[in-house]
Amino acid sequence: MSYSPSSPRKIQLPYYEQDINRWGTAHMMLDHAHELCQPITSFLNGADELFSPITTLRKKGRLVKHIEWSTFKLVEQDWIHVVDTKDILADANNIQQVFSSEKQPTLWITVMCILPSDTWHLMSSPVRLPP
Repeated sequence: MSYSPSSPRKIQLPYYEQDINRWGTAHMMLDHAHELCQPITSFLNGADELFSPITTLRKKGRLVKHIEWSTFKLVEQDWIHVVDTKDILADANNIQQVFSSEKQPTLWITVMCILPSDTWHLMSSPVRLPP
């Protein structure tokens, strides 16, 4: 995996007024983090020497603990989990995109997935109401 600082990829996160937690947004963030795993790892490896702690915890005005940058280091296994989670979210995002539309009804797709296939012949026959 290579990273070229001369060609940064711009990321525009969509803003949804009513639902800001979208599978696609989470998938895109993990995908971008995975693309940048080498620079992220390099930064976190040297950040403690270059910068002060990322935050300081205080209780009643007294210092409790400094949180160092190294707290957030990701090892190889962590990056594998990032990829696995990204792949799972990709499926959830694809399903959400299929079942979502602002211009046409999509409930029928959901019903077809829920009902067993052998019940479709019952639904296709005309309904006869008593006289």
